[in-house]
Amino acid sequence: GEDPSPYSASSSFALHPSYVRPSAVCDYYQTKSGVDMSGCAGWAKSLVDKLNKNWRIDHPKVLDEKRRLMDAIFDKVGQDTIMKDEGLQKWLKDSESWAKVYAAFKVQLAKERNYNNKWWDCTTWNRRASDADAICRAGSEDYGHVCRVFFLQYHLHLQLLEASSYAEVNGIAIKGDIPIGVTRCSSDVWAEPHLFKLDRNCGAPGDPEQNWGFPPYNWDAMHRDGCSWWRRRLMHMEQYFHAYRIDHVLG
Repeated sequence: GEDPSPYSASSSFALHPSYVRPSAVCDYYQTKSGVDMSGCAGWAKSLVDKLNKNWRIDHPKVLDEKRRLMDAIFDKVGQDTIMKDEGLQKWLKDSESWAKVYAAFKVQLAKERNYNNKWWDCTTWNRRASDADAICRAGSEDYGHVCRVFFLQYHLHLQLLEASSYAEVNGIAIKGDIPIGVTRCSSDVWAEPHLFKLDRNCGAPGDPEQNWGFPPYNWDAMHRDGCSWWRRRLMHMEQYFHAYRIDHVLG
């Protein structure tokens, strides 16, 4: 997603692009593939120096700068080298329940923004999540964009896993904070709209009242398959966190 708020998640499985560390990605390909990453590594260092001069975090700028740098790293290493990486292929196989749908969602979102004045409502889109395999198929017109999504998510996964493992080795447990909801324009809603009450919004009473904008769950539909969406979500997070809490539980 582009919104830095964890309470406006565009996926309950994908990790936010803002948190990627480009310098570590440069080291990965320098070591693993022998690609000269000195130019991108220098860019990464200067970017850290520049952004750290701000007195507060400028989230949109951080996201935009990192996006441009990660695109440059992708172009430097090359799509073929990146996609042939055994580590990435294993991660993709392990993540097949959500990664293809998320990548297809990101590709289609970029298109819908150009011509759909209701792009934020993914139920109005020209393509459905059932098209994810076609969108992500090697050789499709969107495959290059899909590969960039896989590339970014793979390195976010590696970096969070490394941080979690480092903490564990040093006797520290990491507690994850899982927001209760996902945004209306999310890969989850796109893929499984029947699990949400899309004619309503969540919020909280008070003065002023808060409208959080994300749809409440259709619990009847969720219980029909034993809440498998929740089970998948929590099992996915277990690889990173030793414990977690669900924030803003509604009931």
